[in-house]
Amino acid sequence: MLEALLVVDEKPAGELVHIEWRMTSAQPAGSATEPIWSTRPDSISSSEWTTIQQELYPKLLTISYCDCGIDGMEISWRSSDNFDSNSIPQVEGITVAKGLVSNENLWLTCGIGLLLFAGGIEYYRVKAAEKLAKEYL
Repeated sequence: MLEALLVVDEKPAGELVHIEWRMTSAQPAGSATEPIWSTRPDSISSSEWTTIQQELYPKLLTISYCDCGIDGMEISWRSSDNFDSNSIPQVEGITVAKGLVSNENLWLTCGIGLLLFAGGIEYYRVKAAEKLAKEYL
């Protein structure tokens, strides 16, 4: 569901996003015993929420199990033809994270640098221990 709502016109600047939604109750989808999507973001109207639910659901979903020596399971799925870019409502509250937290290249470089630094310290520590051991022997 979140992937469907995160479709944007431009490529995001980073991989981390903040989702700040106030959730409200909605008419649940699914069966009466196992309802799903019983809440929705308050920036999406009830009618838009119902529309996106109906257009995301597959037209046909069949799961059959064959107990005929193969123990095979077959899943037949036919997607809804109605879902397109117009099905996605305008959603507020999704922002790309900024600052040091979102700069993954900086964190990767710092992590590799820290590993190399720790490896260098360990290398010189082992060499000093070997030199000390040779002096005593």
